[in-house]
Amino acid sequence: AAVFARAESGGITMRAGEIVVEAEDVDATWGVDLTAQGHIDVAIDSIYVTGFTGSWEGATGSGNGLNMSTRTSATVSVGSIDAGSGINVSGAIDTRYLDAQISVTAGDIVTRANYGRGIDVGQFFGSSDIAFNSIRTEGSGATGVELESGFDSYFYSLTTAEITGGSIETVGDYSDGMNVSSRMGSHSAQVGSITTSGARSNGVTSTSLVGANLAIGSVETAGDYSVGIQAEGMVAPPSIPLGTFEVEGIDIEAGDVATTGGSAQGILVTGVGPVTIKVNSVETTGDSYVFEPGEYYGGGGGPIGPGLPLPGGVASDEPGDELPTGPASIGIEVAASFGDIVVEAGSVTTSGDGAHGLWIDLQGDEWSSEDQQVTVGSVQTSGALADALRLRNQTGGAIAATVAGDVLAQDGTGINLIGNGETSVTVAAGGMLR
Repeated sequence: AAVFARAESGGITMRAGEIVVEAEDVDATWGVDLTAQGHIDVAIDSIYVTGFTGSWEGATGSGNGLNMSTRTSATVSVGSIDAGSGINVSGAIDTRYLDAQISVTAGDIVTRANYGRGIDVGQFFGSSDIAFNSIRTEGSGATGVELESGFDSYFYSLTTAEITGGSIETVGDYSDGMNVSSRMGSHSAQVGSITTSGARSNGVTSTSLVGANLAIGSVETAGDYSVGIQAEGMVAPPSIPLGTFEVEGIDIEAGDVATTGGSAQGILVTGVGPVTIKVNSVETTGDSYVFEPGEYYGGGGGPIGPGLPLPGGVASDEPGDELPTGPASIGIEVAASFGDIVVEAGSVTTSGDGAHGLWIDLQGDEWSSEDQQVTVGSVQTSGALADALRLRNQTGGAIAATVAGDVLAQDGTGINLIGNGETSVTVAAGGMLR
């Protein structure tokens, strides 16, 4: 490393201008590598690492920018990074520092190694604040922003995280724009635009226990099994006492969401609600992904949805055998329980077979009572057996659908309602069902 420091007690403070590392034929190096028991405070104008070989494998790195590890808080400010991987911060790992804070501020980051990360933050406790201007990753398995918080299965305190940024672009396979996991807390994200072009590269992947608030200006994915926005509300583990916290649910607000790959839903929400989605437009153009002979499927080989064969296996390579397929590229898909579902969509367009415009399933039983409210402008589906709106409420609550524009299912049902409670459809002035 150009700068290597370790503090066995206390913290580290560092100020630097430009850091350049020419790591030719060096398989593992960091531009800056810091480890401390106490607080780390870093401000660097720029980091540039070139000439590295191999791929980042999660050990000591391969031509990476900045690595930091602390038992408590950290403050990081970097103007720009061009390296194998960007910023890695591991902190708040000691129960003595339940209120620890990790703050990362960055300008423009470019990463060029496989498995690199633009910004990667891991914390057990406390809060995280991540802000950046732009991130671009070029390797396979290279996520733009990755956050993991609340790893401990035993309850101490809830974590919070806030992410704000301008743009994220990833070009390799298995390279999500953002992968955010709050297993013992909640997070929020506000990002202007996210673009991914590789297979199995979601725009956003979110997992949360308490809640997630996602505000994304635009999302575009081009690869197979690359969902625009995927969010899951977790069930609380048994180690958390009942009544410890109130579930906030999943709140998604987006501008335009577009996917072109096979088995690539526009928005996919599963798990524990309540769920609120407000989106200007969603467009999917892919069919269900058809697995190649000998290709592994199921068991985590992509988003789980109707049509994905489980348990996992290997597609047959015998002549004439039917090949398994993934889920349809549904526009907005919600399969959630324990809370109301509210969806407002300006326009939804799909063209794949079985790709419903909206497939909203409020799960539970008739003894519970949660409501489902869906308001749409225009919804058009052109694939075989693709409904414009398929709405199901398995609880005793109501379904209320409002149509403000043109709803057209060329080879499916315009509105398909399945419920135990009251159901209603309102066609506003200017609306049309065809």
